[in-house]
Amino acid sequence: MSSARLTRPLSSRAAVLLLVLFSLSLLARPAIAEALGGTPLGGIPLGGIPLGGTPLGGTPLGGTPPRLVTIDWTIAETLLGLGVTPLGVAQTDAYRDWVGAPELPGPVADLGLRAQPNLELLADLAPERILISPMFASLESRLSRIAPVSTVSLYNREGPLWPNLLAATREIAELAGRPRAAERLIDDTQTHIDALADTLPPIERPLLMVQFMDERHVRIFGEHSLYQAVLERLGLDNAWTGTTNSWGFSLVGLEALAGIDARLVVVEPLPVGVEAALADNGLWRHLEPVRNDRVVTLPPVWSFGGLLSAQRFAEQLADALRAAEQGEEDDTP
Repeated sequence: MSSARLTRPLSSRAAVLLLVLFSLSLLARPAIAEALGGTPLGGIPLGGIPLGGTPLGGTPLGGTPPRLVTIDWTIAETLLGLGVTPLGVAQTDAYRDWVGAPELPGPVADLGLRAQPNLELLADLAPERILISPMFASLESRLSRIAPVSTVSLYNREGPLWPNLLAATREIAELAGRPRAAERLIDDTQTHIDALADTLPPIERPLLMVQFMDERHVRIFGEHSLYQAVLERLGLDNAWTGTTNSWGFSLVGLEALAGIDARLVVVEPLPVGVEAALADNGLWRHLEPVRNDRVVTLPPVWSFGGLLSAQRFAEQLADALRAAEQGEEDDTP
């Protein structure tokens, strides 16, 4: 009897056995996928993402970020911090003046005014999603004709600001398909600020943090501001205990600063003409911090920013305070 005749029955039985095993493996895959946190057969989502589909932000799993635009500078800053470049941002020149960093890459389109974006340009960019904050809620109906609109609350949430910023960072990252990048950004920010706190010398006086609106009025930052949140993490005190709005500032005249014993922190940019006007302003020159040369000036940091603005404010403030304290030591006879 030939060997070929002996192998035919064995091959048939083997084929049947393989078919049974394969069928059993298909039945087992949903349970395996569920145990691993994945997606079972048929594309039925276990975590809200269909097989081969996209998360809420529209990013294919393992693929490139969705085509996003935003008219809000804090959202733009956060997207860049997550490694996602938006197609367009409103008022890019003003972003560079007031936010400064992270820098907007050259190809990012200027969408026009934040309160009145260029809808024709927006449509030409063909975004998959438009991100706004509640400040621009009145634009949602018009923007939604171009692409789905997602609103991310930043400074409008209940409770302390810092945990709200962390929540907003995670929300933006989900929309951009970068959830792990959010955790890295959060960890890096907290580690960086903690390290800066360790470099500070003892600071005797509390700080008074202002931004000029004109030569006679300033925004003074306190409770619920980004600057206050950073001060707390640096272990520093704020001299302003007055009321603030939901953005964390009060708009006051220079006379409100009179009699406050503090180190004055002025955050740029200064409106045109303010610096020259202050040189002749008797009220300004007689403020206690000005009279005693306890004023430090910081480059622009977006006062309503996210975690990257918090990092920059912490860096610049720590540098300025170390230099000021060293200067006072050098002047001591």
